[in-house]
Amino acid sequence: KTAAHWYELAADIGDPKAQFTMGRRYLKGIGVVQNQTKAVKWFQKAAEQGHNDAQLSLGIRYALGEGTPVDVIRAHKWFIIVASNGGQKEKKIRDSFKKNLTPSHIETARKLARKWLERHRRKKSRNEQQGRP
Repeated sequence: KTAAHWYELAADIGDPKAQFTMGRRYLKGIGVVQNQTKAVKWFQKAAEQGHNDAQLSLGIRYALGEGTPVDVIRAHKWFIIVASNGGQKEKKIRDSFKKNLTPSHIETARKLARKWLERHRRKKSRNEQQGRP
């Protein structure tokens, strides 16, 4: 069995690091046939679980239209989320990307990001109360 096989098994059962790794493998064609759409699928799964690098990668895919149609609102949503984790590089990407958006796009992306962050924080709090990571 190949490394890609084992990563995909771990990704299929919900491991966000393995999901991100599969996204990168499909993005670059490492041990699998290159497939931008599958890369987006795995980045999305990891991003939804709070994987910072997957969130950034997903935002970039939406911004560039790689593996998905261009969606500047979704791109900016993920850039806002990843910047909320405090990285200077991520904040610069968010701020640079925002310069090309309309006020309406920015506001919609902010609302989506705020909703995602609130939901994610509630879920994290519940998991911590139940003794889960």
